[in-house]
Amino acid sequence: MSEQVSGERFVPKGAIAFFAALVVFYAMLWFAVYAELLGRR
Repeated sequence: MSEQVSGERFVPKGAIAFFAALVVFYAMLWFAVYAELLGRR
């Protein structure tokens, strides 16, 4: 039942790019909140 194309591997580039963009977005959001909290001191 498993059909494999010889020499071709499936790499989910869109999912990897989406996950990387999500990580970058959450890092920027975290730094924005962190800078806001530091500014209140």
